[in-house]
Amino acid sequence: MSKKLTDEELHFQSLIRDLVSTDQSNQPKQFSVSSEDQTSKPQIALQQDKENFDQISYTIKQIFQQGNQDKFTKVLQNFVSKKESEIERLCSINYQEFVTAIDQLLKVRLETVSLKEKILLLNGKMSESGSTIILRKKEIIQYKKILSNAETGLDAIKTCLHVIDISNKINVHIENKKYYHALRMLDDLQSTHLKNIIQYSFAQHLQSCVGVLKENIKEAVLTEMKGWYVKVREISRKAGNLAMRNTKARQEKVQAQREEQKQQNGEIFKTTVNVTTQVELQMMEDPNLEDCLNNNLIKLDFRPLYQCLHIYFVLGKFDELKSSYEENRQFDLIFSNSFTFQNGTVEEFQQFLHDIIGFFIIEAVVVNTTQDFRPTARVESLWDTTINNINVLITENLKKCDNPALFLNIKLSVILFMQTLEGHGYTVSKLSDLMISLFDRYADLLKSEFETKICNIIEEDEYAPMLINSAEELQIVLDMFKIVDPEILNAKKFAEGFQQQNNEMDDLLKKSLENMISVSLNGALIELLYHNNLSQAVQILINVMTFEKSLHQFEKILTENRSTHSGTMVSLISSANSFKNVKGLTEKRIFEVINVKIDEFLELAEYDWLASKVTKESSAYLNDLVDYISTVIASSLSNLPTELRTYIYFGALNHLASSLHSLLLSSNIKKFNLNFVLTFDTDLKFLEKFGSNLEGVSVGDCFAELRQAKYFLSFSL
Repeated sequence: MSKKLTDEELHFQSLIRDLVSTDQSNQPKQFSVSSEDQTSKPQIALQQDKENFDQISYTIKQIFQQGNQDKFTKVLQNFVSKKESEIERLCSINYQEFVTAIDQLLKVRLETVSLKEKILLLNGKMSESGSTIILRKKEIIQYKKILSNAETGLDAIKTCLHVIDISNKINVHIENKKYYHALRMLDDLQSTHLKNIIQYSFAQHLQSCVGVLKENIKEAVLTEMKGWYVKVREISRKAGNLAMRNTKARQEKVQAQREEQKQQNGEIFKTTVNVTTQVELQMMEDPNLEDCLNNNLIKLDFRPLYQCLHIYFVLGKFDELKSSYEENRQFDLIFSNSFTFQNGTVEEFQQFLHDIIGFFIIEAVVVNTTQDFRPTARVESLWDTTINNINVLITENLKKCDNPALFLNIKLSVILFMQTLEGHGYTVSKLSDLMISLFDRYADLLKSEFETKICNIIEEDEYAPMLINSAEELQIVLDMFKIVDPEILNAKKFAEGFQQQNNEMDDLLKKSLENMISVSLNGALIELLYHNNLSQAVQILINVMTFEKSLHQFEKILTENRSTHSGTMVSLISSANSFKNVKGLTEKRIFEVINVKIDEFLELAEYDWLASKVTKESSAYLNDLVDYISTVIASSLSNLPTELRTYIYFGALNHLASSLHSLLLSSNIKKFNLNFVLTFDTDLKFLEKFGSNLEGVSVGDCFAELRQAKYFLSFSL
């Protein structure tokens, strides 16, 4: 076995020893280490393993590079054999203990096998029992899940049933028209109940239907609102008619109280104008009068409007409803019906006013019972537009109207219209221009009517004195022809009820009356004056004087019926001046007629300028002239006042004297003698004697100049 080793083998053995020593040096040492060493130990071991591996790999690499694999293997086998021998040697030293340990180990092994079998048996039993328990546990868990699912399902079903019940109640409320309750429940359903079950498809369907239901509620209340619009249009005229009748009833009650006051107080209220003011009407509220919107015939329920307002407000559509309401209650609706006066009645006009009254009474209720819905400014603007169009329509329809009675009926309708709506808070002052225009036109129509009557009376009158034989006949005449002007009374009827325009209407009435007197009456008299004889002219003068005296009666009537009592009498100065002018023209006409007749007689004068003898009797033409003055003129002037008769006589004699004076001084007289002068003196004395017998005539004043001319002629011869 001992063989001499070569150098290479020795080298390999050296390498192996190095490897073994290195491996042994890498064995862990038994000593305590700190926690830090324990932490760093794996890192050190890893580092050493890496270094050993690098060394081994390097050695093996050298062997293979040198081609000594077989030698290395042989050396390695020898090394292993040597180590085995060392192991056997070491084992033989402790063999007995090892055998003993092995025996003990075998015994332990047997016991272990027995114990293992028992354990396996016990494990099998436990596994069998555990499997049953596991199955039971799984069943319990499954049942718990089922129970939990059932409880969850029951809760979900209860919740769903509650939601369905709410949905059914919502539908019932909608059917019963309890829309607000339905909306409240819808909001509660959407915000609270559906959120808990939104995972279910039916809940999602309900969620999608909430908006549809709200829209259905909106459409339902809007449908009721549209029905309310229709009903409002149907009853507006009836409501307006009843409102006007209520106003008229209050007016009649006020008038009855006034009449009672007049009877109790005598003349105190004699000059009170028959005007019913709005204050009086408000004080005369009669509880027996029916509400124009709530009575046996008319029942206007505002619930659809208020309900629609409430629902739209809750839905956030309030402005939309406002716009819709304004669209349905606009200007065109008021004037959907028009009117004419062609049939001579105010029936269509009254229906037109009834529509407007009903419309604005309802609007007043809406404005006063709602908030921020119907602006007052909007209704007032609509009212102003309505007033303007009423003015235009009435004016246009009355352009060809010539019936004063129709104007008065229109006025009565308008005053009721104004007072009715004024009682509901509307301003009616803008109708003043219309009333002034109507009154002016009415006064013109009355004037035209009376002008026609006056002209007919003047043309048909014979202008002869009316013979009264007894006081009874005089009273009959006075009763038949009272000094009262119907135009004044009719005009005052028209002016009643317009306190703001009373002064203007009083002025218009006075102006109209004076125009009728000055232009119509006096104009007709003046025109007629130049187509009548002396007696008719004298009768015209008497009539004019009678008219002139009656002026104070007209002034008294105007004063008593004046709307404002200033304490002063109304003065018809223009009419008085007009009568004076007509009287002067009439007197002038009488003078002209008499003077023409005198001139006709003077044309018959035949004087012999160179008479052979003196004529001691008056001339024939003067006898005829005196007879004319004594009979015709005297009888014609008998009804005139004495002063006026004297004035006419004086004028006639003055004209006669002037004409005779002109005759004496005429250029046609070339020559005359004393006999002519004495004959002319006879005529002059005859005239002076006649004049001295006339009532109140101063003969000296009439013939003084003529007497001087006669003296001059006498002295010139």
